[in-house]
Amino acid sequence: MKAAANGVLNLSVLDGWWAEAYNNSVGWAIGRGEEYEDPHLHDEVESYAIYNLLEQEIIPLFYNRGNDGLPRGWINLMKNSMRIICPFFNTNRMVEEYNRTFYRKCHAKWIKMLSDNSQKAKELAEWKQHIRDNWQVIKIEDITTYTNEEVKVGSEIEIYAHIYLGEIDPESVSVEIYEGEVNQRGMIDKGYVHKMSCCNVHENGLYTFVGTVSCSTTGLQGYTIRILPKHEDMANPYQINLITWGA
Repeated sequence: MKAAANGVLNLSVLDGWWAEAYNNSVGWAIGRGEEYEDPHLHDEVESYAIYNLLEQEIIPLFYNRGNDGLPRGWINLMKNSMRIICPFFNTNRMVEEYNRTFYRKCHAKWIKMLSDNSQKAKELAEWKQHIRDNWQVIKIEDITTYTNEEVKVGSEIEIYAHIYLGEIDPESVSVEIYEGEVNQRGMIDKGYVHKMSCCNVHENGLYTFVGTVSCSTTGLQGYTIRILPKHEDMANPYQINLITWGA
């Protein structure tokens, strides 16, 4: 980022800040963010990519000069890099965003938790303990989808999940559909989350939740159900390390 502020062009793997900043008008990317189990293969592939970029793009662009002796294409890339990267990838923007997104909210929550002799903090601690004590009984009894065998792009699928919560209130959980394209290993790649709502209350801690998935692309798609704790005073649903997945 400091390099960009001084007109230096970046050549790097798509990791960290460069994964966010890169496009072909501001610099070069080594690979496309691939990951390799074999570190020697990883080094070999990326070394070839570096030398190929140097030979085919970077060096020719730097030495392609007009009658004035200036590399106009290179200078244009420098200007693009400074114009696009500097306004966003800088410390002022970062600190202001952290302050707005995290610090102020954390301060407000801290005041809320400590007010009235820490009453809110005590209530949250009691709720967390109740959830921990009863989470293991949660069970996704059944998942039902009413649809034809062939699903067309643009259509919607309605999904029902019958869930046993025991002593846990349905308002204390977030039931979600996790769906996306299925890879060769039968796993969902880059899944998307759709919230489900409680539509029926049965006896003895059993509830029915319903949600809808829009079919936006072709190919092999899959979905499952997951359950997370939910409380307005928790920083995030993963805070107490509890989650239940459907089969």
